[in-house]
Amino acid sequence: MASRVFVTHTTGRVSFDEATRYGTIIHMFPLQLYPDQFEARIPMAVDRFTRLLANFDPERDFLLPSGDPVLTLLSGLVLGERCSRVTALHWDRQACRYFPVELILKEIGNERSDQGPGDEALDPAGHDGEHESGR
Repeated sequence: MASRVFVTHTTGRVSFDEATRYGTIIHMFPLQLYPDQFEARIPMAVDRFTRLLANFDPERDFLLPSGDPVLTLLSGLVLGERCSRVTALHWDRQACRYFPVELILKEIGNERSDQGPGDEALDPAGHDGEHESGR
């Protein structure tokens, strides 16, 4: 089966032609979303994302975050329920193209540390050790 690119939110103002190099475009939420519609449309969006992402294959498919940030978050939460990782497409304005970025959503079977990458450089007071305090 060919790769697919799941676009979180489309309103018709952005072309996704460049993303077709990664697969067939799947428009997950093609409706405009206004703040006064959130209460009614968010459950509809979650249902739609759940249905469309049910056969998302992290080995070959891509998530393209676009449009409303709440919808992007919801699609990520839906994927996080069933996938341990996802490859997102990130738009680079200078290169005028998308680049794949692998995101680890959870490590199955391993406890994750509360400490993130790069946090080990911080001392307990939260200083990075490179800058002197204002003395």
